[in-house]
Amino acid sequence: IQYAVLECGINLLDTSPWYGHGMSECVVGYAMDTILISNDIPAMNSSQEETLLAGENRIKRSDITINTKIGRYSSEPKEMFDFSSERVRQSTLQSISRMRCEYIDVLQLHDPEFSPSFELLINETIPEMARLRDEDGLVKAIGMTGYPLEVQAYLIDAAYKRHGILFDTSLVYCHYNLHDQSLFKKALKVPHMAPQERIASSSLKKLAPYDDTFNSDNYTSYANFLESMDTKLLAAAPLSMGLLTSDGPPSWHPASNELKIACRHVEHICAEHNVNFAALAMLFALNNDRVACTVIGMKDRIQVDKAMEIASRYIPRNTTVEEESGYMKDFRSSSAVQSCQSMFLPDELKVIGIINGSKNGPFSDLTKQNMNEWNGLAEARKFWSNIPISHQFADSLTKID
Repeated sequence: IQYAVLECGINLLDTSPWYGHGMSECVVGYAMDTILISNDIPAMNSSQEETLLAGENRIKRSDITINTKIGRYSSEPKEMFDFSSERVRQSTLQSISRMRCEYIDVLQLHDPEFSPSFELLINETIPEMARLRDEDGLVKAIGMTGYPLEVQAYLIDAAYKRHGILFDTSLVYCHYNLHDQSLFKKALKVPHMAPQERIASSSLKKLAPYDDTFNSDNYTSYANFLESMDTKLLAAAPLSMGLLTSDGPPSWHPASNELKIACRHVEHICAEHNVNFAALAMLFALNNDRVACTVIGMKDRIQVDKAMEIASRYIPRNTTVEEESGYMKDFRSSSAVQSCQSMFLPDELKVIGIINGSKNGPFSDLTKQNMNEWNGLAEARKFWSNIPISHQFADSLTKID
């Protein structure tokens, strides 16, 4: 962490009490001891502060974003989830203590699809998160993270309708990658028009260039829905939890065999064109300005360096060639970069074209059958049904129409 933050400039850490069952947050805390300026140092003017920062190679707390989650904790299935308001507050205070970070930048509701009751989330969990943000100041923002887009849309809508609570962020995973672009292409039923005090005009009916044309004004993409709520979109797992790597996914991966086979097909296509499979997947995930942040997991310096090498190729829209450096200049044909697609090398663009072929691409038939993703609510029901005393939880999980 120290290397990633101080040497490479990474300024966002995303963790959870669930990761390592508390150990991940403890590791972040150990890192913060060596990274952040100590609170014990007397107040200084800006010049003195700059001198200290340069001399000790430390940063201010405000220079780094530290996000964590509530709701998912223990490895013991019966105790894994707790969405009570008491646990929300207790967990938040424990996370701040573990990470020695003074406050949480974004406190996120973790995997809400596993809650035995959405009513519990709407009337107890989310209001407590809002109190921590709006009244206590222990967190700067609140967010949600999970797999089913329908669940997040339902809860974000219900929280505003019933309690006037607005979410700041939504972190989704495995929904913007080489095999699944449902963040922008899946038609979701629009819960309601956007709150006018939050955003001047609704964007629900204004489909972005990445969106398919939906047949009804009552449907739009999840990305458009979030924009209408002025909720920032974050996307995680650009490698789709191992699907888009040469090593392949772990045994527990929820993808269908058909999707796993299609991903192996894409790996072969990449090999035929001398394109790095995982690097291409990463580049594709960065190729959308509407995603505020792409979150990836890195376990050591080698992975940090690989990620930084790929991320360094990202060029925001309207950046001129004169502002670029190194090999990125070599294949520019225009004086201004109009699209992030220009981050791809020619062979990479060719492979992207093959993969995204609407008729013959490896994922084309799967996408038509909605098999390019998996059913997150079904996975949650399966989890609860495997716990003898919790069959009623599985049966009570709300179905989102």
